[in-house]
Amino acid sequence: MSNTGEIYLVVPKGYDSIADVYACFDSEVKAEAFVKRFKTIAAYQVITLTLNPEYYSHKYMDPYYIKIGKNNSEPVASYIADTLGEAEEAVIEKFETIFYENHGIDRGHFAMYLFAADEKSAIEKVMAVRNAIIAQGEWLAAWERYRAKMSNSIIEF
Repeated sequence: MSNTGEIYLVVPKGYDSIADVYACFDSEVKAEAFVKRFKTIAAYQVITLTLNPEYYSHKYMDPYYIKIGKNNSEPVASYIADTLGEAEEAVIEKFETIFYENHGIDRGHFAMYLFAADEKSAIEKVMAVRNAIIAQGEWLAAWERYRAKMSNSIIEF
C-alpha cells in the first residue's frame, strides 16, 4: 500500500476524536470553503490525515509504551501504543528520562516505546535499558541537563 495523498476532515473544534466527522474532502481549500460556507462561521476545524499511510506491522508482537521509576520495576504507565506515530517510535525503541520540578533525581521516570510479545517482556526490556542507562551515567547526565534547563528558565522580576 502506498501513500496516495491526504484527506481533510471537518470536525467540531477542540475534538481529539474523529467520531463526529461532518465532511471529508480531497483538498484543504474545499474543506475550508465548507467551514466558511455561511455568514456565521461554524465552530469547525479542518484536520489533515494521510490517505493510505505506510505503517509497521508485526504478527507476534505489539508496540508498547512503558514508564517506570528509577528504582522500581512496577510500571507507572503501560499500554499498547497503537497509533501510527507511537508504533514508529516503538520500531526505533525511543526512550527518554523524565524529571519533575521540585523532585529529586531518584523521583524521575524512564519511558520507552518498544515492540514486545507481551507486557511482561516489555517491562523486562525497559528495565534492562533503564539499568544500562543508569550504569553508563546517562541518568545523572540527563538530570544535570534538566537542572540546567530549569535554572535557565527561571524568570526574575
